[in-house]
Amino acid sequence: MPKHARSMSFIQHIQNASLDDQTGLIGDALNRLCNPPMEVLELNGPCDKLAIEIFMALEHFSEAS
Repeated sequence: MPKHARSMSFIQHIQNASLDDQTGLIGDALNRLCNPPMEVLELNGPCDKLAIEIFMALEHFSEAS
């Protein structure tokens, strides 16, 4: 399948997505998705900051390395 056709198919699936479909989400999971937290997350501890720094460093790390 050509790259542009695959991209268009992906876009169409996103546009047609609905939580009313057979997502398998129920209860709290569906509620959190529909009503995400609105408060600002505070990262004050050194472990919190380290976790974010590691995530940011590894986000673009090559899987082939």
